[in-house]
Amino acid sequence: MHVAIHQSLSSPSMYLFTREKNDFASLPPDLSAELGELRFLRMSRDRTEETESLARAMDDIIRGVISRGYHVIDWSGRE
Repeated sequence: MHVAIHQSLSSPSMYLFTREKNDFASLPPDLSAELGELRFLRMSRDRTEETESLARAMDDIIRGVISRGYHVIDWSGRE
C-alpha cells in the first residue's frame, strides 16, 4: 500500500500520511488545527526504495491509515 506524505508548514518535523493526496476528511478538527497548513511532498515508494527512517515506520503508518484514515509522525529528535 502506498500513502500520501504531507508536511506541516507550521511544524516542519510533523508529517501526515493519508490514503490519497490532500485527503484530510478523516482528520479530527483539533489535529487539523495543530498541523496547520500542509504541503504534499510525495507518494510513498516500495519499502526497499524508501528512506531508512520511513521504511522502519511503514508498518505503523499503514496500520494508522487503514484504521483511522491518517497517521501522524513527529520526526523531531529522531535520526
